Amino acid sequence: MRKLVLLILTICMVCVSAVAMAAKPYKHPDYKFNNVREIIVTEIDNQESRATKSFFCDEAADEKIMGAILEAAARKNLIVEDARNQMQPKGKGQPNHAPTKLEMRVVINNFGYYNATNPGYYETRYRNETRYYYDEDGNLRSRVENIPYQAWVKPQTYNVAVLNASYNFYDLETGTLVASMNATRSRSYENDASSMADRSVRDFFQRILKK
Repeated sequence: MRKLVLLILTICMVCVSAVAMAAKPYKHPDYKFNNVREIIVTEIDNQESRATKSFFCDEAADEKIMGAILEAAARKNLIVEDARNQMQPKGKGQPNHAPTKLEMRVVINNFGYYNATNPGYYETRYRNETRYYYDEDGNLRSRVENIPYQAWVKPQTYNVAVLNASYNFYDLETGTLVASMNATRSRSYENDASSMADRSVRDFFQRILKK
C-alpha cells in the first residue's frame, strides 16, 4: 500500500512539473522589462478561420483577446495602443534593452468550443419501501426498509471551451522577439472563453513584466 501511494505521488509530481515547464515563458536574456509603460498591439492573427463538425470557432475571438489585453494592462497601469490597422515600419534602429514600450503580436491557434458527452450509466440509489409482516402473535405489522435499486443516468452533452494562443513582445526599434509565451487552456461546462483569455493574458503580463 505504501509503495502504491509513493508511486501515485511521484506521477503527480511529474505531471505538475511537465505543466510548469510547458507554461514557462521565453525572455530574451539581454532585456529588462521593469520600465515598460506602454504596449503597442500590432497584430492578432486568428489562425482558426472556420468551424468544423466537431469544433465551433468563437467569431469574436480577436476582439475578446484585445479586451483581455486591455483588462490585463489596466491591472498593471499600462497604456495600450491598438495599432492593428496601421502600417508598421520594419525595425532598423538600435536595440533598447530597457524599453518603455513594447510591440505585441498575438497568434490565435484555437479559440472556441466543442461538445463532449458523458456516457450514460447505472448508479445505485435507495428508496424507502413499506414491508408488511405478521408477528408471532399473528398481528399484522409494517416496517420501512431502505431498498437499493439501479437507476439509469442519461448521457450528458456539454460544452468545452478551449484556448490556444501565443503572446509575443517585440523590440519596437529592431523587431527582435524579446518575450513569448504559449497559453493552452480548456474548461468544461463553459459557453464563453472570455474569462480564459483574461486569465491567460494576465498571466503573460505578470510573468514577463513582474517587478
